[in-house]
Amino acid sequence: FVAETLGGLYYIDQHAAHERVLYERFMKQYMDTGVEIQKLLRSEVLEFSPSEKLVIQENKEMLEKFGFILEEFGGNAYLVKTIPLLFGKVQPKEIIYEVLSLLKEGKQKLSETKEEIVTRMACRASVMAGDVLTIQEMEKILKELSQTELPYTCPHGRPTILKITVDELERKFKRK
Repeated sequence: FVAETLGGLYYIDQHAAHERVLYERFMKQYMDTGVEIQKLLRSEVLEFSPSEKLVIQENKEMLEKFGFILEEFGGNAYLVKTIPLLFGKVQPKEIIYEVLSLLKEGKQKLSETKEEIVTRMACRASVMAGDVLTIQEMEKILKELSQTELPYTCPHGRPTILKITVDELERKFKRK
């Protein structure tokens, strides 16, 4: 979306901006007070491969720290009981399979794996680039972005905001 300022225009990548907000909020919860969870009204049954089941068993505590409480349901099936509150709109199935994949890959680099998991979760839960937002939703993202530690890039390093000054616009339209 675009925002006007006295000196020009701001182009805001709504996905990257929202991703930064969610990433920092989730990371703060994860590091400080613990992740706020949302109990699912209806537990979702997920079927896993034997190797995924082993990853779940080996990483049960870490999954719970991320906000996922999984309960064995027989065979290789699990009930998803909770998900992180911050990422409520994300389908648990998608993100849990992704988290398990990262855990399988990253046994040697657990701290990097944790960072990647939080980054992926924030990305999945963020508004998408083409989503239509209300003015209030845009203002909320901008306000929350202004309160982050690193507001100018998303966790992947892409810019969240580009500023075009009046002088630049005048030069592009050959007014100067």
